[in-house]
Order: sequence, then structure tokens, then C-alpha cells
Amino acid sequence: PAIDALLRATRLTPGNDNLWANLCLAYQRAGQENAALESCRTALAINHEHFWARMIAAELLGAAGPWTEALTQAQLASASPPPTGDHLQTFVRLAHLAADAGEATAACTLLFSVARPESDAVNKTLAELDCTDHATLHQ
Repeated sequence: PAIDALLRATRLTPGNDNLWANLCLAYQRAGQENAALESCRTALAINHEHFWARMIAAELLGAAGPWTEALTQAQLASASPPPTGDHLQTFVRLAHLAADAGEATAACTLLFSVARPESDAVNKTLAELDCTDHATLHQ
């Protein structure tokens, strides 16, 4: 029902980035990853700074395997308002994917971009990935 309503709404106002981002989320929750990613890309074509569309796209791409594009989306999203909670977990998962693929610098760079004193999961992952060698890049 939500997907149908959002599809109708996007047909009426195709330039509304928030509608497309909500459609992206609805598709993601319904397990329709390809449609979700396409909706995220439409939202980002309208507003390339849309935080939620970038975060959902990063999560979808990270789960599907193209971690480099996922990492790019996450890095772009990190330039938006500071992420919290579950969104930090997306950054942590993507950093692990990058590190597992041998891209420790990219992983650490992403984590440094969202690290805050209160973000325990991020700070723990920084330590797990031994990002101290990369710290001078971010001072």
C-alpha cells in the first residue's frame, strides 16, 4: 500500500526528492533492492545532497557487493548533518567491507569523517581496524 501511494505521488510531483527517498525506503523495507536503488538514484538526481537517499543507497550497495560505490555514497552522506544510531552502523559495515577488500585507508577515512566522542561503535571500529596509522591524514 505505501509503495502504491508513493508511486502515485511521484507521478503527480516527479520533482519531489523526499517522495523518491521515501519510495526508496519503502522498496528497501519490502525487499525490492533494485527498485529501491533506482528510487534513491532518482532522489539524488533531483537533490544530490539528500542525506537519506545517500544513506539508503550506501546500505543497498554495500549489501549487494559494489562496496566502492557504497563507500562513495557513504562519504558523500557524511558531509551532511552528523549521522547517529543505525546510520553509524551503516558507516561501520561499509568500513569493514572496505578494509576486507584491502582498502584500509578508505575505511579509516570514512570512519574519521563520522567519528564523534560519543560514537562508540565507530570509535571501536577505528581501533579494530588500527586506524591510528591513518590519523595524521585527518588532523
